[in-house]
Amino acid sequence: MAVPEHAAELSLEATLAQCCRVMHALGLTDLRGSASARRDETNFLFAPGEKPGTDCADEQDVLTLSLSLGEEVRSAKTRLAKDQALHASIYRHRPDVGGIVHTCQPWAMVFATAQGSFLPVTHQESDLALDPAPVWGKGQLPADDRERAEFLQQLGKANFCLIPGEGVIVVG
Repeated sequence: MAVPEHAAELSLEATLAQCCRVMHALGLTDLRGSASARRDETNFLFAPGEKPGTDCADEQDVLTLSLSLGEEVRSAKTRLAKDQALHASIYRHRPDVGGIVHTCQPWAMVFATAQGSFLPVTHQESDLALDPAPVWGKGQLPADDRERAEFLQQLGKANFCLIPGEGVIVVG
């Protein structure tokens, strides 16, 4: 999918919404999945917000959330709240991260469930898969502080982590 020439002129909110739509168009997400971008030292943008689905995300669906969100949401009940709290935790733990995507492509879920490792197929993926893929094997997104700490330990300095039943969290 070609990037529009005016993409450099888009706001961060519009770019994040566009990222969601592209992930959906490429089959990386369905009704589940998300993207976020660090806004500054205290906030990040998260999409899509309350409206499910990445296929029709637009600028108005992008939420501005506090990096302290993970601390505020001790025990996340909904999938959306778990995803938002995880993104906040990653930003607090990894100052080098400027953006996060949570994709749910079927093959990644198969590899995660089988605890398999990825091998790069093309040179574009090779830097992601030089080391074995970390797998956080809970079968769902981390729901509380303890599980988010376990996930962050498993992620370490890697650029991605497989979650069986959930897909992939990619940071960069």
